[in-house]
Amino acid sequence: MKAVVEEAAAVAAVDTVAVVAAAVVVAVETVAIVVAAAEIVVIAVAVATKAPRFSRKAQDFFPGLFCAVIARNVWARAGELFAHACRVLIGAEPVARRSTAAYFSFAYARCKSDTDWMSKRDLATAILGIEGGGTKTTWALLTPDGKLLKQGAAGPGNTLLLTDAALEKLFRGIRRGAGAGVSAIGGAFAGCKQAEEKARMEKILRRVWPNAGTIRVMEDTRSVLAAAFGEGPGIVVIAGTGSNVAGQKSSRDPVEKTGGWGHLFSDEGSAYDLSRRGLEAAYAHYNATREISLLAREFLTASGKATLEELVPHLLSDTSKTAVAQGSRCVFAAADKGDADAILVIRGAVHRLAQNVVLTSRRMDLPAPRVALTGGLFENQAGYVRFFQRVLKKALPKAESFLLTTPGVYGAARLAGLEKLPQVEAAHKNGKPIAEPARLAAFAQAATEQRNPRSRGLDRRSIPELVDLFIREERYVEKSLAAERANIAKAAALVAKRLAAGGRLIYVGAGTSGRLGVVDASEMPPTYNAPPEQVQAIIAGGPASVFKSQEGAEDSREAGVAELRARKLSKRDAVCGIAASGQTPFVLGALEFARKTGAGTILLTCNPKRVIRTPVDVAIDLPTGPEIVTGSTRMKAGTATKLVLNMLSTIAMVRLGRVRDNLMINVQATNDKLRARAVRLVESLADCNAERAQTALERASWSVREAVEYLGNGENK
Repeated sequence: MKAVVEEAAAVAAVDTVAVVAAAVVVAVETVAIVVAAAEIVVIAVAVATKAPRFSRKAQDFFPGLFCAVIARNVWARAGELFAHACRVLIGAEPVARRSTAAYFSFAYARCKSDTDWMSKRDLATAILGIEGGGTKTTWALLTPDGKLLKQGAAGPGNTLLLTDAALEKLFRGIRRGAGAGVSAIGGAFAGCKQAEEKARMEKILRRVWPNAGTIRVMEDTRSVLAAAFGEGPGIVVIAGTGSNVAGQKSSRDPVEKTGGWGHLFSDEGSAYDLSRRGLEAAYAHYNATREISLLAREFLTASGKATLEELVPHLLSDTSKTAVAQGSRCVFAAADKGDADAILVIRGAVHRLAQNVVLTSRRMDLPAPRVALTGGLFENQAGYVRFFQRVLKKALPKAESFLLTTPGVYGAARLAGLEKLPQVEAAHKNGKPIAEPARLAAFAQAATEQRNPRSRGLDRRSIPELVDLFIREERYVEKSLAAERANIAKAAALVAKRLAAGGRLIYVGAGTSGRLGVVDASEMPPTYNAPPEQVQAIIAGGPASVFKSQEGAEDSREAGVAELRARKLSKRDAVCGIAASGQTPFVLGALEFARKTGAGTILLTCNPKRVIRTPVDVAIDLPTGPEIVTGSTRMKAGTATKLVLNMLSTIAMVRLGRVRDNLMINVQATNDKLRARAVRLVESLADCNAERAQTALERASWSVREAVEYLGNGENK
């Protein structure tokens, strides 16, 4: 009896605690309701008056209100959990053991709902930055205090090259990602310099975001200045494919510009300028000495040509600004090897670019300007940065120069009211971005980066032993293909279906993976007489990467997107990303864009345990295992990858009717070997002798299919 009384007393005590906790909950909930009402009034007034700054000040005035909402959940749920915990401890309510977990879940859900509510508040006061260039448009959605909410990329945004309808379509695509409820917009666009153009852009932006308060439109140079200097004075030096030097005394004053008039007669110190002058120096040296200099050799290696005579038609096949600019890598490579002509070309480019800074500084009356360096050359060529800074210091001793790492899109948002710039994720060292720790860890865990225990002591083995080892290791290639048989079949069916519907197969890769794609795509026209555009290959760094590695080319997701966008990717196409590690940014960026476009997507890797999982229609992860030489994916991974590409393209051609029986009925007989093969094909298919086969082929312009039809499948034997 005594035990029963004691247990009842304990239960009563706990129930008393529960009642007190409930009373606290009611009080806190009441305060929270008042808090929420106050917040609603503040935001409503701000929206009604289109005064986002007022809204922000109001929020700063009531910091405790927002904290109270979270405190509501903490105190209330703590009281409930305390009461139930006591019941569990004394055993007075066994059911509480089961219900406590439910209370934890309920408490989490209530706190999460308040977090979501806070996120909605962020979106209601968010600032949208947009930067539109000739190749792509980037955007970022940020809170006034610099918290990055969302970001993305879209198509070209040069206002002089797009109609109103095209621009509105571009912005509506951004709105789908960023949302409709933004408080302010800062838009910086190539070509948007004149007042009429700015008014046009603001009108289109307001149609897409009618409830936005501030909308500020500017040319793209202004956003870079804002990213570097905000409202204050300074000069930016942009050196990429093209170049430009621009300065401001304040964000409200006109931009002072020197150079940047286009690659045909300006753009001093740009990649285009370096490449053009490098070619000029290489041919001048050859004219004078009839010797191929180190600089000329770099251009030949990059293009895959043997002589300077052969190089000329290759250069003339694509004289676009972007194509020519790729040759700047050859100039830097030759300079690193001590080529005097290459060093002179770089020195001249740096001096011309620095002189433009001096001229800008004088016109602005800024004897000690801050100078921000940005663009691909500065970001990827550390030596170019150091050389430029030395030359600038001599020409303008009081100038302070630095490498700008803040994206221009943040500058656009800054001019629309962004109060604090967000932290840039990637650190920089010597002008080159360093991958974040998570990415480095993901690469370290890749199967292709592990050491192969079967090849330890490689450098101490005899040649026969090494040959035996290579032969044994190839067994893992066959096993890996068998393991992924089902996915390979799915991918082959996807490709065949897309090509049959008039689409294209586009391989995307970097390094060895990219070269394998190039090899497979290049074989389709001669083997099956397929149109060259039907199977294409994109390699990071462009065609020059086929013959020479292009450092850092694979690290840009945007570059992969730009390549597909330039090819006008459609939902009829299929994109096959090739990456041994499965984590190459260039490839993953292209696949994400392809998926958004509606194209079929395939990812081919040799890393089943890859950390980064990009959504695709079919993923083929070949378990080839560690390489004989650690990380050398041109070996087993390369062999297995090429075999899969063989299957994808060949099966598609079979399904398209470009193979009869097991014979290449559409072969292009362009040399003696292939003409002899064509004769044998016609002999076999038309059941005739070699003489009649050759006569029929000559009449049919060496088309095997037409020759067989002419001979009537054996009737003319």
